[in-house]
Amino acid sequence: MTEQQGLVSSDFESLFSAHKQTVFRAARSIVEDAGLAEDITQETFLRLYEHRELITQPDSVKLWLRRVALNIAKDTATYERRRRKRETLYVSDNHDPQAAFDEFLFQFDESRKSPPEPTINISEVVGTVKTLTPELVLHLKKSVDDLFKLPPKIFEHLVAELLKARGFRDVRLVGSNPLTSADIFATVYVDAIGFEMKFFVEVKRWKDKVGIEVIDKVLGALLGEKEVFGWHAGMIVSVAGFKDFEKYTPERIRLKGLELKDKNDLLRWIQDYKQSPTGLWLPNPAKTICG
Repeated sequence: MTEQQGLVSSDFESLFSAHKQTVFRAARSIVEDAGLAEDITQETFLRLYEHRELITQPDSVKLWLRRVALNIAKDTATYERRRRKRETLYVSDNHDPQAAFDEFLFQFDESRKSPPEPTINISEVVGTVKTLTPELVLHLKKSVDDLFKLPPKIFEHLVAELLKARGFRDVRLVGSNPLTSADIFATVYVDAIGFEMKFFVEVKRWKDKVGIEVIDKVLGALLGEKEVFGWHAGMIVSVAGFKDFEKYTPERIRLKGLELKDKNDLLRWIQDYKQSPTGLWLPNPAKTICG
């Protein structure tokens, strides 16, 4: 298993051999029929393969497989109970024949539909992902609290992806670049005047609100790096938001060229997000930076 690619074929085969009995037993704890349990086992590993990019930590796989198997088994058991009920209803002498027949026709039509898809609990593995994927972004639309679980580097990539989707032209992940203090380099083109603005973006996935020390740090970096990279403005993106500052009012911070974006802004960006025709807008962000 590689850090960047999730499961590969050899990983999948070894995981199937290691955990198939665990999955089968989980299924049998819900359904009595061994054949159904075998079907559920196969379906569970199929879901593992379909979500292989989200599984990057071997220790989380067993729990993930068991939870998915239980979800599928519960759905299957519910479906089977309904099927047996309609069969009993149809042949019972205790029901009005016409009513029983009408119910049978209705349930027969329902039975032709596929059983409901089990919910894949991606939240359990969000904290271990190594790669941003379109599926993960779509998951965050429904489970915004999982933003706090994202690894810092994935959160930075998410913010960069959202900026790119909102029309920023050149977006780069530069947090590991020793030449700058920024986490993200982003440019936006002002078409009316034919001008490209360069943004210094700082990203904080902290659970605590950002204080004045971070504000001062970013303002200092903006000024200190301006002659090198030509920064025109700065932006701090914080999931937890910002403390009340005695030193600066929000208006004064903005006049200094620094935009503050909190969880509400992130939620709006995520809800407005639409994938590119090929998936992510920024699948392999550049990490270099130049003036």
